[in-house]
Formats: sequence, C-alpha cells, structure tokens
Amino acid sequence: MPSHSPASAVLRLHFATEPPGQIWLWQGWKDTTGITHGIFPKDDEPLPKGLSREDIPILRSFFAKYISLPNETERLRFALGLRGSDSHPGRPIWKTFIGKRAHSWNIHEQVIAELKVHNVHPTNVIRRTHAGKTAYSSEFNPNKDWPVSTTYLAMIVDQVGRSVMGDEAFGPEDIGLLPHNLRIAFQLYMHRSWDSVRRQVNYARKNIEGIRVNAKEVWQSLTNKKEKQPKVFIKSALNHVAKYLNIATAMGHQEAIDEAEKMQAELQAMIEDLGRSAQEKKSKTAKQGESSKASTKSTGAAEATPSEEEVDDMLNLYHDLFEAIPVDSDQRPVAEPIPASQAVMNSHLGGGGDFGVDMESTMTPTQLAAELGFDDRTHLPTDFIPLRH
Repeated sequence: MPSHSPASAVLRLHFATEPPGQIWLWQGWKDTTGITHGIFPKDDEPLPKGLSREDIPILRSFFAKYISLPNETERLRFALGLRGSDSHPGRPIWKTFIGKRAHSWNIHEQVIAELKVHNVHPTNVIRRTHAGKTAYSSEFNPNKDWPVSTTYLAMIVDQVGRSVMGDEAFGPEDIGLLPHNLRIAFQLYMHRSWDSVRRQVNYARKNIEGIRVNAKEVWQSLTNKKEKQPKVFIKSALNHVAKYLNIATAMGHQEAIDEAEKMQAELQAMIEDLGRSAQEKKSKTAKQGESSKASTKSTGAAEATPSEEEVDDMLNLYHDLFEAIPVDSDQRPVAEPIPASQAVMNSHLGGGGDFGVDMESTMTPTQLAAELGFDDRTHLPTDFIPLRH
C-alpha cells in the first residue's frame, strides 16, 4: 500500500471519529493546526485561511466520495489521486490547503522526540537488532532491512496523540488509550516521520561523495579568495564541512573524518586570525579618527577584514555546527537541506511522482526540510548516530 500524504492522512483522521469531523472541535487539535472553526464552518463563521466559500461544497463532495468507497485501500488511492482512481476537483483544493499548513504543525518533531525518549528511534532499533551496525553501514540496506514501524509507533501513539489532539481525543472515560479507529489513523500519520528518517539515511548514503566534493570546492574557494569577503566564504565553508563531517562520522568513514577534521581545524584558525585582524582594525580606526575611518573603508584590504561583530557571527556558527551539541547526542546539524529535486522528483512513474510523495514534489526546500525532520532552526539535515571521539 502506498504511503499517506499529509492531506490523505488528515482526511482519514477526519473520518476516524464518531461522528466524523469531531477532531476539528477539539481544542488541542485547534491549537496544533490553527484551524479554529473547522473545515466546514457555518455561514457566519470565518473560513480557514486558504479556503473560499466556493471551495466548501466542492470539498464536501470530495469527502463524500472518499467515504463512499468500499475499503481503506481504495480510499487512499482516491485521496492520493493514483492511477485508476477517479478525478475530483476537491482533491487539489484539499491537497494544497493541508500541504501549506502541515509542516508548521510540528507533529513530526514530536514523533521523533518521543521515539528518542523511548529509545526506539529507527536508528537505535537498527543498532540493537543488527549486531551493532548503524543505518549508515555499508552492510546495511535501508530499503530492505528498515525496521517495521508498527510495533514502535504503538509505544508512543498515545503520548503524541494527547500532545497533538488534546485530552478530548481520549473520550470522557480517558483510560489513557486513543479510541481504536483514531489510534490507527493517527499512527498512519506518524508513520510519515518513521519513513522520513529512512529517506534521510538513504540520501546521506547515496550522496556522501557529492557532499565531500562540495565541501572541498567551497573550502578551496576560501583558500584561493580569502582576500575577498572572507566572511561569505567562511560561513559557506563551515556549513559544507560540518555536513561532510557529520555524515562521514555517522558512516564511520575514517578517511573522510580525518579530511573533514583537517578542514575544520584550518577554518577555526582562519576565524581566529580574522578576529585578531578585526581587533587591530578597530584599534587603528579609533586612533585615526573619523577621517581615517572613511579612507579605510575605501580600501580593498579593509573591506576584506570583517568587523568584530561579523567574526562573532562566524564563531557562533562554528560553535553551533561543531561544538554546541554533545558527542553522544543524536541531533548534530548537517548543513544543507536535501534538494527537493533529488528527494522526490526522481520518479519512475512516468513523471507522476513516487507513491505517497506527490505532496513533497510540490514543496519548497524549506517545507521539504521540515517534512523530512531536519533541524527546526536551520532547516538542515541531521544525522542520528555520531560516533566521533
């Protein structure tokens, strides 16, 4: 069965309550989604942003068609618009409406956090069940050997469900377990997070050589052009080298680790040199006064010397990328979002997109990064098994 998109997963959640659509009345779900009057508000209530009054009857028809289908497999195919399913004008409206919102709900981040708390993040499961191998080991095949999500997501579905949907989702008795149909539907939504980790691992494994080349090119550009706007090249080099080091570390590639650490050390030395130059420039400018300051700004050498504030920015970025996160953490940042064109557009379905990722093919790189679980501050990939030191 194909994977759910955000739109198809929310559609199933809508019909997982009795009566259908109760989820939109729950305060917890309102807080998560920002949709305060439901998707079919009364005439005197405000519409959710992104929908018009003309859209409402079309969506009602789309929902009715969905629930009229005989089983969940057919409903999913219809919701995704897979080959052989009926077309419907409500599908693109719903897809766009949910697609523009879902990444901001932070459900993925909560799923990943709970998986880590319970020590059942897929990369942890792999280490335990494959004799110490990591998800990045050459002997491990993510597409063949990736752990099944059902058992592990069932361990956290109630905790995440309460956080995302609120206490009302558990009914008046609230025994701590989501009702059966809602539990299944929400676990299917959570599966997107589980699978996003697999896609991220595959990306890192397939692209380490390209990541290495990019890091070397930017680093060499800095070496060759350090007299021209070094702050630009240093920040770019820091990001690329951090990405290379993190992936090399996760894969246990010692030669690559050594190469990346050498680049890191030289970048640190360059920043320290720039710091000294910035202090000298500031001291010299103060002595010369305003007239000298103006002439200093006109020279190429002075333009090439960052200010103390700019050097501080470089040091902060260096700290964030290389030092801020403990060695045993599983959230070291990697420096660039996965290109959307590489992540979802390598289709073997005649240009129609892979099953279950048609939504991702329409996202911006930032939205895609959020869906893939990349760092919520930088929108950059993270690796989960740092082995360095």
